[in-house]
Amino acid sequence: MTRTESPWAHRLMRTAVLLSALGLAIAQLTGCAAGPRSVATPHALLCDGDTQVVGVTLLKSHDADPGSLVAFIQANWFEIDRIAVEQGLLTSYDLLAKDGGDDAPWNVVVLVGYPTAGGYADITAAFEAIRSAHEVVPIDGLTQLSDLGRFVSGSELQVRCD
Repeated sequence: MTRTESPWAHRLMRTAVLLSALGLAIAQLTGCAAGPRSVATPHALLCDGDTQVVGVTLLKSHDADPGSLVAFIQANWFEIDRIAVEQGLLTSYDLLAKDGGDDAPWNVVVLVGYPTAGGYADITAAFEAIRSAHEVVPIDGLTQLSDLGRFVSGSELQVRCD
């Protein structure tokens, strides 16, 4: 299917590619050997000109099951991100979660695509205006992300298309 026929297929493929890229980055940071590149490389899918920077946010749910944290992000962060995409401030947003309890430092990953090399810095004022207009949707009666989980780390990664 082409992207025009199925935007969801492209979004799923982009998520898979971003996960692969994240996995390679983690493997490099932890010293694990990375395998050979696949045919559908992150380079081929991310270098379409739309995304210049990918923001990666790692979170850890308080509960072993990240379901409530994921629901909070989908109902609140992603509603803000949806509007930002409509306004051309973001190119994409995705979430990856690991079910089950373990001692991993994070179990939720949020990926956000930015259309400019400046990333969030280039959209701060417009994005904050969207955020301030958003009414928080409570999850399990809770209205703060800190009630459901915690921020572990965040980074903006440049898409390299050289």
